[in-house]
Order: sequence, then structure tokens, then C-alpha cells
Amino acid sequence: MEFELQTLDQRLGKFEGVQQQHDQRLADIERRLGTIEVLIRDVRAEGHREREALRTELASQIHETRTELIGHIENVRTELTSKIESYREEIVGVRG
Repeated sequence: MEFELQTLDQRLGKFEGVQQQHDQRLADIERRLGTIEVLIRDVRAEGHREREALRTELASQIHETRTELIGHIENVRTELTSKIESYREEIVGVRG
């Protein structure tokens, strides 16, 4: 029983580490979204010529952030699926 608890504690520690990584990644994405908001304000405030350059930059930032967010979501999904399968196997082994 002690070994099982130790194993579960180790797995919990791994999950907590994964959670911290995902929290950091989401914080990075939130910062990028803040940059996009600033660009939107700049587009509204600038003259016509400057707007075109800012629109191009904004479109690039949006595409990059969207791609990063989708990739992050896919990574989380893959990682959680793997962890769930691992726990299922462990539970089957414990129930034996």
C-alpha cells in the first residue's frame, strides 16, 4: 500500500509540473493578446498610411497567437490522454 501511495504522489507531482508549464504557456499567450489589443488601439488612432502597416502587423500577430493557442490546446489534449491511459493501466494493475 505504501508503494502505491508513493507512486500516486509521484504522478501527482508530475501533473503539478505539467500544470505549471501549461499555466506559464497560457500566461505567454495572454501577454501576446495584450500586444494585439495595443495594436488594435494603435490602428484606430493612427492615420491611413500607418493603419495599413499596423493592420499587417496585427494580422500577423493574430495568426501567430492563434496558431500557438491551437498548438497548446492540442498538446494539452495529447498529454492528458496519455496520463489518463497511464492511470487506467495502473488502476487495472492495482485491482489485479
